[in-house]
Amino acid sequence: MTQPRAPIVGCGYVGIPLAHALRVHVDDLVSACIAVAKSVDARGFYNVTDGNNISSTEFMHRVASIANLPSAVEISLAQARPEFRAERLSFLNESRRVSNKRLLTELSFYLHYVDVGIGVSL
Repeated sequence: MTQPRAPIVGCGYVGIPLAHALRVHVDDLVSACIAVAKSVDARGFYNVTDGNNISSTEFMHRVASIANLPSAVEISLAQARPEFRAERLSFLNESRRVSNKRLLTELSFYLHYVDVGIGVSL
């Protein structure tokens, strides 16, 4: 028996740009931590992200497509308010775009999983 899929807020329903979720493949995150730890030149903080600024909605659709599963049903933000928990709604209102440029340039770091399809299809 399969679990029913939770709905997602659709891009066309919000009226504002959907939040861009930060993602990084666990292998890239671990590699970045090791690179910073081994570098004698590393100073301060480094943002580790795949650099792919797609919305959570687009991410969910791409994962479903890669897994040959039906996409989640899209609902409006107004429909989501009574249905989603407060934490999930809060996430929709946040949008963080950070740059991983320092990591890539100062440490000559190479990300292996910059595309959703590469990391998810493994």
